[in-house]
Amino acid sequence: MKKFITIGIGVGLLIVVSVLFWHHEKSSGDAMIRQKLTGPWVTDYPGVKGAVTFRSDGSYAVNQTQGFGTNERPVQFEGTWQVRDGYLIMMSTQAVSGGIYLESPTRAKVIRVNDQEFVCRLADGRIITRKSSK
Repeated sequence: MKKFITIGIGVGLLIVVSVLFWHHEKSSGDAMIRQKLTGPWVTDYPGVKGAVTFRSDGSYAVNQTQGFGTNERPVQFEGTWQVRDGYLIMMSTQAVSGGIYLESPTRAKVIRVNDQEFVCRLADGRIITRKSSK
């Protein structure tokens, strides 16, 4: 009976340590993403040109144009951002959208971020790639 109790306690401790380690790794990953995202990022797609700047204080600003030719519209908005569980979450607080609907909050899965490139997947499945302009 003591053998089963000892094994049970050992397994329980292993589970607790594993959960704590997993939580630490997840939090470290979010902190790394936040650190790498801070700064200006540019987009130059057909129909979307401009930049987003993520500030270290948790605010961001977007200044870009969307559309083609005579249908290009300026899109400017600001807000707050955070990273949680590998997702970039942006909440718009002020917008001059040029007639373009801005959904808030926006949640995007961070696929990759390094010193040159930031890639994320939006809820609708679109992949957005931005290049660093640091």
